[in-house]
Amino acid sequence: MASEWLGRTVESVCTRVTTGGTPSRRRPEFFENGTIPWFKTGELRDRLLYDSEEHITTEALAASSAKIFPIHTVLMAMYGDGDTITNLGVLLRPAATTGRRADRRENGVSTPLKPWTRGPFELLVHAELHRLDGDDFDRRMAMISFDNAIEVAITTYLGLNPIQRNKRQYQKVDVEKWLTNFHTKIDFFMIEVANRSLTVLHEQADIVWYHDSRNEQYHGGKPSVPLIVELETIRRIAIWVFSVLFEIPDAEARIGETIALRRPQPTQGRTPEYDGLIDDAYGMCSVAGDTYKTSDALHALDAAAYAELGESLKQQPEQEGNPS
Repeated sequence: MASEWLGRTVESVCTRVTTGGTPSRRRPEFFENGTIPWFKTGELRDRLLYDSEEHITTEALAASSAKIFPIHTVLMAMYGDGDTITNLGVLLRPAATTGRRADRRENGVSTPLKPWTRGPFELLVHAELHRLDGDDFDRRMAMISFDNAIEVAITTYLGLNPIQRNKRQYQKVDVEKWLTNFHTKIDFFMIEVANRSLTVLHEQADIVWYHDSRNEQYHGGKPSVPLIVELETIRRIAIWVFSVLFEIPDAEARIGETIALRRPQPTQGRTPEYDGLIDDAYGMCSVAGDTYKTSDALHALDAAAYAELGESLKQQPEQEGNPS
């Protein structure tokens, strides 16, 4: 170390130190069609990080100790060979990481949402919780809640003071017209998308179709359960509407983060199998002049990191070629 440099502990320069998480590789659906960036150790090369080699789903967040870290979090590889350990990366967008990281973040979640967005956001979280539970009743409730979230987001936005809408102003007569019913609210939203020169991700006719389908279930007593493809589509529509109106591009990641924080995380105690895998891989380590098995030291320091590393080593034969 250069003589003019000052030595500091990690804790003294970080507001919080924690670890990431690794969803089970035995659940391929946790990675297929994932939208949340998920960085592995091998991707930390002392550089800025925007997109990752793999992405995970919100289901993966809810079923593992993986979590979303906010923009500007500093990631550090805690394990690996001489070419990997202590490598750093800085997030340029909210993202998740494997368990073998030390992370710096400002607080337990991303930058807080503005208070006027919380109502529509809570509806999205409520809908997503039902979707993740996945039985017939929950799928019906998720369909209804995502549809409600669309309408509430538009109603909330139109009722804001212009200063809360990035100074966007509308004629009172137009607002009154747009608030008439669901169809006129969607009229407003499509006009807003065009005025902001944004890409139309879903056609207005499709949005109305899903709303009518929801009405048949809620008001007409339609007995059928929403198809998974229908539920996925109205979910994407609801998140799109919320993201556009309130200018929150990481809305889906925030939903997953909120659910991960609210749901109890699966825990795994110490096991002889993990002890053996960790000690075979890393042997003995020195702490304050004393020598310990790595499994002993890691479990005492961070039980979650111990479980993540043990599970990762257990899965390594299934992941040949994985840079992490």
